[in-house]
Amino acid sequence: MHAQTSGRPVAGNDVRGQLAELRRNHPELHALADPRRVAAWEAATDNAPPRHDDFGADGEGSRGVEYVQAQTLNRRARETGIRKLLGFADTARRTPHDQKAGQRAPQLGA
Repeated sequence: MHAQTSGRPVAGNDVRGQLAELRRNHPELHALADPRRVAAWEAATDNAPPRHDDFGADGEGSRGVEYVQAQTLNRRARETGIRKLLGFADTARRTPHDQKAGQRAPQLGA
């Protein structure tokens, strides 16, 4: 999978390319990157086995064309998926990490 940036595609596993684009387009965000975490991420991707890209080219056994066609036919599909993901993020933000699933949070003043 590639991200279109400054006119040249950057592969999703090209950590250095992504950071270069981030530095070029958003230096304030690039300054926040933790070099140790970046190095760990790069080492993990360098040593990881190749992954199948579900959204890649059909010739690679992916569903790229079908995905684009489905998105074209149902213009709200993407919105629905994004809303669902944001709902998960909001739930995670509101749920204390030490609280087990199914338990109610203690009430203030109780």
